Amino acid sequence: MTPRARLLWLAGLFVSLAPMGCSTRASRCPCFQRLLAEAGCPAHGGAELGFPAARRFRGRFVSPGGPVAGGRIAVQSEGGGSVRLVSTDPAGRFDAGPLEAGAYRYVVCRPGSPGASGWVAVSPTAPDAPLELELPE
Repeated sequence: MTPRARLLWLAGLFVSLAPMGCSTRASRCPCFQRLLAEAGCPAHGGAELGFPAARRFRGRFVSPGGPVAGGRIAVQSEGGGSVRLVSTDPAGRFDAGPLEAGAYRYVVCRPGSPGASGWVAVSPTAPDAPLELELPE
């Protein structure tokens, strides 16, 4: 994708979010707040985990102490709709299953800890490598 095409795509994403009253910052977005509640996160901890691209929303959830076992992840299409909830296994691995191509917002949290948030672009042309969602210290 050329730099100009990438800028136009990002501008389109921002414009599509603005009418919904949703910003890219989780602390200001009712859509992210809903995901935090669905995942059982007590609050947003302020960490933004970026906007990776992947064929599938799967990988590992880790913190500076290692894999997060029993972590909760909630993911939802940018257009709204149902929320998909997944938990991590003892090695911190997760797999949200097949998702249609598009942009998805997500939150992750350790049991009883504040959550972090991000966006993921699901695309059949994206790398098929597992993601690594890492909480900062």
